[in-house]
Amino acid sequence: MDNDSTPGALGSNDQLGLADRLRTRPTGDAYLHMMMHEAADEIERLTKALRQANAQAERFERGWYLRGDALEKLEQWARAYPLKVFPEPLREEWQRAAALLSEKGLSLDRMSASNMRHVINGVRETVAEGLKA
Repeated sequence: MDNDSTPGALGSNDQLGLADRLRTRPTGDAYLHMMMHEAADEIERLTKALRQANAQAERFERGWYLRGDALEKLEQWARAYPLKVFPEPLREEWQRAAALLSEKGLSLDRMSASNMRHVINGVRETVAEGLKA
């Protein structure tokens, strides 16, 4: 049995049984009896509200971490092609690539657009994963 004495601990025996103990405690005074019932009702209301707040906080925290994972994934992807390993092509290299592709009936613009669609779709999917959290 959990007997956590931490204030607000939802699993503690003291909190779970306190409302019932207040309601069943003999007082010998009608006003005190009514006040004990009101106190028990308030304890139950606050316990329920605290459970709901804890559940919301857990959902928020879970979402926060999942969104962080998505951002880390994007950041890793951004570092995947460092300039030291994959330097930017020179203007002449772009022109030569365009000419070679054109000789084969292909377009550098079409290839570039396809690559960009692939990248942006990957970013969109990663962002969507993070937003689902």
